[in-house]
Amino acid sequence: MNVKGLMLAMMSLLVLSLSFAQNKIFLWQEGVGVGSYEIGEIDSITFSASEQSADSSAVDIADMPSDAKTLARKIFAGINLGNTMESSDGFDGDWCPDGETCWGAKKVDAELVKQYKASGFNAVRIPCQWYDMIEPGSDSYKIRETWMSRVQKVVDFVVDEDMYAILNIHWDNGWLENNITDAKKDEVNKVQKALWQQIADRFKNYDEHFIFASANEPNLLGSAPSINKDDGLTAEEEAEISKRAEVLRSYHQTFIDVVRASGGNNLLRNVIIQGPGTDIDQSLAYDVLPKDEVQGRMMFEVHFYPYTYALMESDASWSPAHYFWGNQPDFMNIVIDGKNHSVEPGGWCGEEYVQKQFKAMKSAFVDGKGLPVILGEYCVMNRDLSAFGNHSTGESYQSLFERSRAYYYEFVNREAKNNGLIPFLWETPGDIYERVDNAGSGDFSVVKGRQMLLDGIMKGAADGKYPF
Repeated sequence: MNVKGLMLAMMSLLVLSLSFAQNKIFLWQEGVGVGSYEIGEIDSITFSASEQSADSSAVDIADMPSDAKTLARKIFAGINLGNTMESSDGFDGDWCPDGETCWGAKKVDAELVKQYKASGFNAVRIPCQWYDMIEPGSDSYKIRETWMSRVQKVVDFVVDEDMYAILNIHWDNGWLENNITDAKKDEVNKVQKALWQQIADRFKNYDEHFIFASANEPNLLGSAPSINKDDGLTAEEEAEISKRAEVLRSYHQTFIDVVRASGGNNLLRNVIIQGPGTDIDQSLAYDVLPKDEVQGRMMFEVHFYPYTYALMESDASWSPAHYFWGNQPDFMNIVIDGKNHSVEPGGWCGEEYVQKQFKAMKSAFVDGKGLPVILGEYCVMNRDLSAFGNHSTGESYQSLFERSRAYYYEFVNREAKNNGLIPFLWETPGDIYERVDNAGSGDFSVVKGRQMLLDGIMKGAADGKYPF
């Protein structure tokens, strides 16, 4: 299309907003994209300044200066507000109507965010439920205003501290995550569109400190329960999973389209797309990236939980639970009751495995696709090893576990940042911070003995250097 000498008249019934991204101008009418043009093709543009300034769908370029890589560089270390805004009592439940304290958390206030900042974090991921907060009987999936206002309040606690906030649609009883199928595609996209239209509109004037994330852990393989990936995939099974990957791509495309169409600063807002299962291996195998008209404003997300060390609660026939990690003499070859509870150097889940996984993400996404990667969750679950007593050195196994966990956090943060992954600790009430609902009013202090975990995170974050 020849747009040489393009003139835009801002009439009372036709309000257009224009914005600049990379080397293009994007035009929007009433929140809907109506075209994009190369800047070099345009000689002049005229419009009514008074009507333009009154148009809330116009982007404020000064608010949104950073593309994805520039913004990623600004995030030193991140933390999740876990088991809080995403807690739920189930569909139409009534035992936990506030939707925030259902899983043991104290209600969030500004002091908690100040505590995060004082610890060294400068970004907070806010896992959030929405589907369970739809007005009863609403055919349009209207989110309850009380919930929208409460979420906004929590977001404000973060951005008011000059910290970065990520807001997603979390597990939310699995309405999206467990329904990545052709049969559910239209229904899920309808809900995804309705929810994001409301969220995007509510936050469209926030500056670049605020980031949207499409989903949480979209369960590509779990949506195909008859397929056991551990047994290898037949050609038919591989085709089925690839087909479901296209369904997931459509969910992300709906998210992108709605956010960009909502106008305001959302035109240039950085957004995050989740890999299938937010699993590194699945993300490398199946492409689920949507198309975005705005270049350079997308990040990709994976999570990282090496199972036998991070999550395994008790021994299994195929492996003992690993309580100690790292190629350090203190943490190697620790045998309890005849079983080696240390991650073996060079083995699955060890230091070399972490480096290999992160380097693969750097190669495929940071270098290959130009996308910073959000390591949206990592942690090692709390374990009580007091019953095991002391090691032969006299140190308790509990102390060894905590020191090993601190070393793991240091290692993960350093290696993540060195490979272009932005790390966010998964933290829940009573893990590192005393924010359980019975911990006393206003008590968000660090749990006794856990400061070493924070020290490990901050040392690794300081030592790591993003490659962009």
